[in-house]
Amino acid sequence: SFTNSRIDELTANGRAKLKVSQSEIYADWLSLAGDAELRVENSTVGALRLASERPDLATSQIRLSGRSYAIFTRVRFDCGIIVRESAHVEIRNPIVAPKYVRKSGSAEVRRYPNLSDHA
Repeated sequence: SFTNSRIDELTANGRAKLKVSQSEIYADWLSLAGDAELRVENSTVGALRLASERPDLATSQIRLSGRSYAIFTRVRFDCGIIVRESAHVEIRNPIVAPKYVRKSGSAEVRRYPNLSDHA
């Protein structure tokens, strides 16, 4: 668990279970694979706004693959999300919606309240 943290890169694989709250995840590399689980609440994810100062953040995005699972609740997104294979994402009451959401394979994306994929 991470609370009141500033996280530059976050990757999880296998059966890892992570919880992040009241934090900032810059997400120049936020990825989940395998059966990893992530729950993010009341936080900011992504850093596209800082790309002019840090060019490595220009590709800021969240990537899920395998059977990974993520729930984002009351999050301010400053990046996009790519969901592949059998991964699953829930976006609950976002403060700012993701710049884009792309999915492939049997990946699932659920949004509460329901938002368009072009949010």
